[in-house]
Amino acid sequence: MAGASKESVVMVVDIDDEARKLVSDALSPIGLEVCEFDNGSEALRYIQAQPWTWAPSLIVTELMLKGLSGLEFMRRVNELFPRGNVPFIVVGSDQTLERLSDEETLSADKLAKPISETELVRAVRKVTKKKRRRRRSS
Repeated sequence: MAGASKESVVMVVDIDDEARKLVSDALSPIGLEVCEFDNGSEALRYIQAQPWTWAPSLIVTELMLKGLSGLEFMRRVNELFPRGNVPFIVVGSDQTLERLSDEETLSADKLAKPISETELVRAVRKVTKKKRRRRRSS
């Protein structure tokens, strides 16, 4: 894992095994390496154990996680990468997503469950395109 290209690693954090598998099955064929975690604490420890030069290219996280909530996980990741270099796609129920402000979700893209592979791939491409544009302008 440590040798993986920074541009290709997507972390998926979700308590639901089937949801993680859906994300992995959708993103692997388009050339993205997927690392799966069933809770935010484990995912955060993984990030902290990596070399300081490493960062995932994207994190797809459910809001309702065991232990560390999805919002708290996002906040802590942003403390590690303060320039906002790690984009998020937040997954949750329609009702939960509607209640959250952009500030709470750090302006992450949002997908309501159940998600389809097509809408997930579209969202990932949109986020990665936005990230490439932001990097070119800085």
